[in-house]
Amino acid sequence: MHRRTGALLLGTLMSALPMTGLAAGRIDCSLLKEQRTPEQADQWFAYSIMAGRCHDFRAVAMRIGPGGIRTVEIRHRVSDEGEWETTRFLDGPHPDVRSNAHLERRWQIAAEALNRAGGDEDDVVTAMKRHYRFRMVGQSRVADREAVVIDIQPRDALRYGHRLWLDRTTGLLLKQQLLGRQGDPLEVIQLASLSDVSLYAGQLALPDRRRLPESRWSPQWLPPGFYPQPVDDEVVIDGVTMRRQLYSDGLSTLSVFLGPLDEAVSLREGVHQLGNFRAASRHLSHDRQSWQLVAVGEVPTEVLTHTVSGIDWQSGNDAEAETAAAPAAGGASPSS
Repeated sequence: MHRRTGALLLGTLMSALPMTGLAAGRIDCSLLKEQRTPEQADQWFAYSIMAGRCHDFRAVAMRIGPGGIRTVEIRHRVSDEGEWETTRFLDGPHPDVRSNAHLERRWQIAAEALNRAGGDEDDVVTAMKRHYRFRMVGQSRVADREAVVIDIQPRDALRYGHRLWLDRTTGLLLKQQLLGRQGDPLEVIQLASLSDVSLYAGQLALPDRRRLPESRWSPQWLPPGFYPQPVDDEVVIDGVTMRRQLYSDGLSTLSVFLGPLDEAVSLREGVHQLGNFRAASRHLSHDRQSWQLVAVGEVPTEVLTHTVSGIDWQSGNDAEAETAAAPAAGGASPSS
């Protein structure tokens, strides 16, 4: 594995984790002022979706996983003009400040799904119930605030579970665990402090729909419930142009990269650890050229490897797709 390529792929993935809006609409944040305290886990989840969009806040968070610990300061503001967010990393070799990059957008749960539903959080939860079960766990305390704990458990083996700690007063997300199949935490994001919290009680406009980039290729297989997201369809890594597609089921993300194979910088075939994420790489041949296909995301390893098992290509103006498969590809999809 080439460490520089892996780091750059990881950085590109993380910058894509925040989903931009997929549907025009508005959120009536004033409804939160009269919101009754939720009783069920799915109600808390819906409440938290709106809370993450409608509150001003300042937070310091820690992200803990196989790649180590990152500490980040998040400043989120909302007004009649929309949302604005600054993310500042507090560790690392160089200062890193990103405005409106929403690098830690998972603090605003299912933001892209809410945008896609035009601001209707009930539609978001209904759609996610096809792939997840919601369950109340109990009470706890995070960042010196009372929290309600809920589990979001997958209905199949194609995605991971999540445990959420939600602020009892505001509904804001205080802590999140990505859970493996045995319930073990694979990654933890936790607030160390939360301050300057205030509710914007107006109408929040959601971003206008962004068109999905046209693409002449697509993975032969994707896990059910993962929808394409609008992102820049090309990135340059180590001087090599990689085509990119991004998918999400509302909680987890899956990025797929395709580019010409370059032995000097490309990842070897197999599974790699890139920071807090795993990646699967395959080498394929098409039209007398060698390609590298890489999948990175918060999904089980088998899903990553099956995602890179082959590509459907659209050739020129032909409506029919050509197929390029890795030598070891094939077989059934991961068990669900």
